[in-house]
Amino acid sequence: MPAPRLCVYPALLGLSSPHCRHVRQPQDVSHAAQSSLQLRLMAVIMSFSSKALVVAVLVATGVLGNPIAPRNDTATYEPIPISPCATVKCTAETTCVVIDGKAQCLPIKGTPCGPTVCEAGLECCNASCGTCVKPGMACTQQACDYPPFPTPCGPTVCERGLECCNASCGICVKPGGFCTQQYCEPPKLEPCGHTFCKPGTECCNPSCGICVEPGKGCTKQLCPPPKEEICGRNVCPTGQVCCNASCGICTPPGGFCTQQFCGYTE
Repeated sequence: MPAPRLCVYPALLGLSSPHCRHVRQPQDVSHAAQSSLQLRLMAVIMSFSSKALVVAVLVATGVLGNPIAPRNDTATYEPIPISPCATVKCTAETTCVVIDGKAQCLPIKGTPCGPTVCEAGLECCNASCGTCVKPGMACTQQACDYPPFPTPCGPTVCERGLECCNASCGICVKPGGFCTQQYCEPPKLEPCGHTFCKPGTECCNPSCGICVEPGKGCTKQLCPPPKEEICGRNVCPTGQVCCNASCGICTPPGGFCTQQFCGYTE
């Protein structure tokens, strides 16, 4: 029977060909001889290379027997979009708004712009006209004349920065704001001589055209008939007053009157 051989293969030790050695194995050996034989076998194994011990440990632990599965590089993943505002810190009075893909800190409250107020994300570019645009956009520089003072609007008066949009109902809105177009009947005025009494008053002396609040005192003197009132190129009929001499416009006392200039003065 040929002597057994112990071989170590190149895949384990990096050798170009298998490396083998004959091992002597006597038929009859004592216990001491067997121990000596085992030590010789270990010496033979260690004589091949120090890598043998490493390989034995790796095989015993299952690292070489259970290789790690290769990474799947063909898998695709959807990127998570990140807002430009994620890295921007605004002050307490401003908030981050994405405009045209860029993060900008804008005031939380609206910005006054002449007769109007710019919403968040817009800036005032022309206070004269109350024009609001996105930051960096073009803006006209024309001058606009919005009503600087209170403006009559039917039975009411529009405050500064507002315009009359429905005189029949006395509705005032910001320039360009929504306005209902329903028709409101004018309040019925009580005739009182040559004039009319305003709502909430009553005629107490037709001779003089005196109106008072209900229950208030009233004089009873007689007054001469009123003279016709000249209003520019016009003459106001009895019971009306001149409200715009430039245009010759007459209205009942307290009635609505346009304030445009028509080019004629007395």
